[in-house]
Amino acid sequence: MKNQHGLILLAASCAAFASCRSSGLQQPWDLARASRPMQLAKGQTIVRGSVSTTEGDGSTSFDPNVALSYGVGESFTLGASLGQPVRGSTRDGAGQGNEVGALRMVYGIQGDAEDGGFAGQLDIVFEDGRDAEFRPSAAGLFAIDEQSRASARLGFSLEDGEETRTFLETAYWRDVGLFHAMLELDANLGPGDDELYVTPGVNTQFRDIVQLQFGAPIGLTSASADWQLLAGLLFSF
Repeated sequence: MKNQHGLILLAASCAAFASCRSSGLQQPWDLARASRPMQLAKGQTIVRGSVSTTEGDGSTSFDPNVALSYGVGESFTLGASLGQPVRGSTRDGAGQGNEVGALRMVYGIQGDAEDGGFAGQLDIVFEDGRDAEFRPSAAGLFAIDEQSRASARLGFSLEDGEETRTFLETAYWRDVGLFHAMLELDANLGPGDDELYVTPGVNTQFRDIVQLQFGAPIGLTSASADWQLLAGLLFSF
Protein backbone atom coordinates (compact mmCIF):
# COMPACT_ATOMS: atom_id res chain seq x y z
CA MET A 1 0.00 0.00 0.00
CA LYS A 2 2.83 2.39 0.88
CA ASN A 3 4.45 1.68 -2.50
CA GLN A 4 1.19 2.43 -4.26
CA HIS A 5 0.86 5.72 -2.40
CA GLY A 6 4.45 6.56 -3.33
CA LEU A 7 3.82 5.83 -7.01
CA ILE A 8 0.66 7.94 -6.98
CA LEU A 9 2.53 10.84 -5.35
CA LEU A 10 5.36 10.56 -7.87
CA ALA A 11 2.94 10.51 -10.80
CA ALA A 12 1.07 13.52 -9.40
CA SER A 13 4.35 15.41 -8.95
CA CYS A 14 5.42 14.67 -12.52
CA ALA A 15 2.03 15.79 -13.83
CA ALA A 16 2.23 19.02 -11.84
CA PHE A 17 5.75 19.68 -13.13
CA ALA A 18 4.68 18.98 -16.72
CA SER A 19 1.70 21.33 -16.39
CA CYS A 20 4.08 24.14 -15.34
CA ARG A 21 6.48 23.52 -18.17
CA SER A 22 6.43 25.81 -21.17
CA SER A 23 5.38 24.54 -24.57
CA GLY A 24 8.96 24.94 -25.81
CA LEU A 25 12.31 25.44 -24.06
CA GLN A 26 13.56 28.94 -24.85
CA GLN A 27 17.21 29.95 -24.90
CA PRO A 28 18.59 30.94 -21.45
CA TRP A 29 17.92 34.62 -20.75
CA ASP A 30 21.16 34.87 -18.81
CA LEU A 31 24.11 32.79 -17.66
CA ALA A 32 25.76 32.19 -14.29
CA ARG A 33 29.05 34.13 -14.26
CA ALA A 34 29.25 35.01 -17.95
CA SER A 35 27.13 37.80 -19.42
CA ARG A 36 24.88 36.26 -22.04
CA PRO A 37 24.65 38.59 -25.10
CA MET A 38 20.93 38.94 -25.78
CA GLN A 39 18.99 41.74 -27.43
CA LEU A 40 15.54 42.10 -25.88
CA ALA A 41 12.48 42.91 -27.95
CA LYS A 42 11.20 46.47 -27.66
CA GLY A 43 9.30 46.77 -24.40
CA GLN A 44 10.46 43.38 -23.05
CA THR A 45 11.63 43.32 -19.44
CA ILE A 46 13.65 40.64 -17.66
CA VAL A 47 14.12 40.67 -13.89
CA ARG A 48 16.78 38.42 -12.34
CA GLY A 49 17.10 37.73 -8.64
CA SER A 50 20.05 35.65 -7.48
CA VAL A 51 21.90 34.59 -4.36
CA SER A 52 25.44 33.28 -4.18
CA THR A 53 27.79 31.95 -1.54
CA THR A 54 31.54 32.33 -1.98
CA GLU A 55 34.38 30.53 -0.22
CA GLY A 56 37.81 32.18 -0.46
CA ASP A 57 40.66 33.54 1.67
CA GLY A 58 39.47 31.47 4.59
CA SER A 59 36.05 33.15 4.74
CA THR A 60 32.57 32.59 3.35
CA SER A 61 30.29 35.34 2.04
CA PHE A 62 26.61 35.30 1.13
CA ASP A 63 25.50 37.86 -1.46
CA PRO A 64 22.08 38.70 -2.97
CA ASN A 65 21.71 40.53 -6.26
CA VAL A 66 18.79 41.94 -8.27
CA ALA A 67 19.15 42.92 -11.94
CA LEU A 68 16.72 44.39 -14.47
CA SER A 69 17.02 44.58 -18.27
CA TYR A 70 14.68 46.49 -20.57
CA GLY A 71 14.45 46.52 -24.37
CA VAL A 72 14.43 50.19 -25.35
CA GLY A 73 14.46 49.53 -29.10
CA GLU A 74 15.04 46.77 -31.60
CA SER A 75 18.83 46.99 -31.10
CA PHE A 76 19.26 48.69 -27.73
CA THR A 77 18.90 47.29 -24.21
CA LEU A 78 19.41 49.03 -20.87
CA GLY A 79 20.07 47.27 -17.59
CA ALA A 80 20.75 47.96 -13.92
CA SER A 81 21.72 45.81 -10.97
CA LEU A 82 21.90 46.22 -7.20
CA GLY A 83 24.08 44.15 -4.90
CA GLN A 84 27.23 42.07 -5.24
CA PRO A 85 27.07 39.95 -8.45
CA VAL A 86 28.65 36.53 -8.66
CA ARG A 87 29.89 37.35 -12.15
CA GLY A 88 32.61 39.74 -13.16
CA SER A 89 35.55 38.76 -10.94
CA THR A 90 36.55 41.77 -8.87
CA ARG A 91 39.64 43.90 -8.58
CA ASP A 92 40.25 42.68 -5.02
CA GLY A 93 40.87 39.03 -5.94
CA ALA A 94 39.39 35.87 -4.41
CA GLY A 95 35.97 36.89 -5.65
CA GLN A 96 35.65 39.36 -2.78
CA GLY A 97 34.61 42.83 -3.92
CA ASN A 98 32.58 45.79 -2.78
CA GLU A 99 30.27 46.31 -5.75
CA VAL A 100 27.04 48.01 -4.79
CA GLY A 101 25.49 48.33 -8.24
CA ALA A 102 26.00 48.67 -11.98
CA LEU A 103 24.44 50.11 -15.13
CA ARG A 104 24.55 48.30 -18.48
CA MET A 105 24.00 49.33 -22.10
CA VAL A 106 23.92 46.79 -24.93
CA TYR A 107 23.66 47.62 -28.63
CA GLY A 108 23.50 45.10 -31.44
CA ILE A 109 22.83 41.35 -31.72
CA GLN A 110 21.41 41.55 -35.21
CA GLY A 111 19.32 38.41 -35.47
CA ASP A 112 17.57 36.35 -32.81
CA ALA A 113 18.73 33.55 -30.54
CA GLU A 114 18.37 31.07 -33.37
CA ASP A 115 20.73 32.92 -35.69
CA GLY A 116 23.28 34.47 -33.32
CA GLY A 117 24.82 37.91 -33.78
CA PHE A 118 27.19 40.49 -32.31
CA ALA A 119 26.85 43.31 -29.79
CA GLY A 120 28.75 46.08 -28.07
CA GLN A 121 28.31 46.41 -24.32
CA LEU A 122 29.21 49.00 -21.70
CA ASP A 123 29.01 48.33 -17.95
CA ILE A 124 29.45 51.14 -15.44
CA VAL A 125 30.28 49.56 -12.09
CA PHE A 126 29.99 51.32 -8.73
CA GLU A 127 31.97 50.13 -5.73
CA ASP A 128 32.00 51.33 -2.15
CA GLY A 129 34.78 53.86 -1.64
CA ARG A 130 35.97 53.87 -5.27
CA ASP A 131 35.34 55.84 -8.43
CA ALA A 132 33.05 54.35 -11.05
CA GLU A 133 34.69 51.74 -13.28
CA PHE A 134 33.87 51.56 -17.00
CA ARG A 135 33.91 48.16 -18.73
CA PRO A 136 33.45 48.33 -22.53
CA SER A 137 33.29 44.98 -24.32
CA ALA A 138 32.33 43.22 -27.54
CA ALA A 139 30.27 40.02 -27.52
CA GLY A 140 29.12 37.39 -29.97
CA LEU A 141 26.41 34.72 -29.92
CA PHE A 142 26.89 31.68 -32.18
CA ALA A 143 24.46 28.97 -33.30
CA ILE A 144 26.33 25.65 -33.40
CA ASP A 145 23.35 23.41 -34.23
CA GLU A 146 19.64 23.26 -33.41
CA GLN A 147 20.28 22.34 -29.77
CA SER A 148 23.55 24.15 -29.02
CA ARG A 149 24.69 27.76 -28.67
CA ALA A 150 27.95 29.41 -27.65
CA SER A 151 28.90 32.95 -26.67
CA ALA A 152 32.09 34.92 -26.13
CA ARG A 153 32.84 38.36 -24.71
CA LEU A 154 36.12 40.31 -24.60
CA GLY A 155 36.59 43.61 -22.81
CA PHE A 156 38.65 45.66 -20.42
CA SER A 157 38.25 47.89 -17.37
CA LEU A 158 38.89 51.63 -17.28
CA GLU A 159 39.55 53.37 -13.98
CA ASP A 160 40.60 57.03 -13.89
CA GLY A 161 40.95 56.84 -17.67
CA GLU A 162 43.52 54.03 -17.54
CA GLU A 163 43.10 50.38 -18.51
CA THR A 164 43.45 48.23 -15.39
CA ARG A 165 42.15 44.76 -16.24
CA THR A 166 41.20 42.59 -19.21
CA PHE A 167 38.40 40.06 -19.06
CA LEU A 168 37.26 37.19 -21.28
CA GLU A 169 34.09 35.13 -21.02
CA THR A 170 33.07 32.08 -23.03
CA ALA A 171 30.02 29.87 -22.59
CA TYR A 172 28.38 26.83 -24.19
CA TRP A 173 24.88 25.53 -23.55
CA ARG A 174 22.83 22.68 -25.01
CA ASP A 175 19.16 21.75 -24.90
CA VAL A 176 18.98 18.28 -23.32
CA GLY A 177 15.20 18.04 -23.04
CA LEU A 178 13.87 19.41 -19.75
CA PHE A 179 16.71 21.89 -19.28
CA HIS A 180 19.83 23.47 -20.78
CA ALA A 181 23.18 22.10 -19.62
CA MET A 182 25.70 24.96 -19.46
CA LEU A 183 29.47 25.28 -19.18
CA GLU A 184 31.23 28.63 -18.77
CA LEU A 185 34.85 29.80 -18.55
CA ASP A 186 35.70 33.35 -17.53
CA ALA A 187 39.00 35.11 -16.84
CA ASN A 188 39.79 38.48 -15.26
CA LEU A 189 43.42 39.39 -15.88
CA GLY A 190 45.31 42.10 -14.04
CA PRO A 191 48.57 42.93 -12.27
CA GLY A 192 49.49 39.97 -10.08
CA ASP A 193 46.01 38.62 -9.35
CA ASP A 194 44.63 36.83 -12.42
CA GLU A 195 41.30 35.13 -11.76
CA LEU A 196 39.96 32.15 -13.72
CA TYR A 197 36.73 30.23 -13.16
CA VAL A 198 35.03 27.24 -14.77
CA THR A 199 31.29 27.04 -14.12
CA PRO A 200 29.03 24.05 -14.81
CA GLY A 201 25.32 24.81 -14.51
CA VAL A 202 21.75 24.13 -15.58
CA ASN A 203 18.84 26.32 -16.66
CA THR A 204 15.18 25.32 -16.94
CA GLN A 205 11.93 27.12 -17.72
CA PHE A 206 8.31 27.31 -16.54
CA ARG A 207 5.26 28.76 -18.34
CA ASP A 208 7.33 30.82 -20.82
CA ILE A 209 7.82 33.61 -18.26
CA VAL A 210 10.06 32.06 -15.58
CA GLN A 211 13.52 30.51 -15.76
CA LEU A 212 15.46 28.89 -12.92
CA GLN A 213 19.23 28.44 -12.98
CA PHE A 214 21.92 26.88 -10.82
CA GLY A 215 25.69 27.16 -11.17
CA ALA A 216 28.83 26.10 -9.31
CA PRO A 217 31.85 28.29 -10.24
CA ILE A 218 35.21 26.73 -9.36
CA GLY A 219 38.31 28.92 -9.00
CA LEU A 220 41.37 27.78 -10.92
CA THR A 221 44.00 30.27 -9.69
CA SER A 222 45.25 31.37 -6.27
CA ALA A 223 43.60 34.80 -6.67
CA SER A 224 40.22 33.20 -7.44
CA ALA A 225 37.66 32.22 -4.85
CA ASP A 226 37.92 28.51 -4.02
CA TRP A 227 34.33 27.85 -5.07
CA GLN A 228 30.93 29.49 -5.38
CA LEU A 229 27.34 28.31 -5.48
CA LEU A 230 24.52 30.31 -7.03
CA ALA A 231 20.81 30.13 -7.70
CA GLY A 232 18.92 32.54 -9.93
CA LEU A 233 15.27 33.16 -10.71
CA LEU A 234 14.39 35.12 -13.88
CA PHE A 235 11.06 36.61 -14.97
CA SER A 236 10.19 37.91 -18.44
CA PHE A 237 7.22 40.17 -19.20
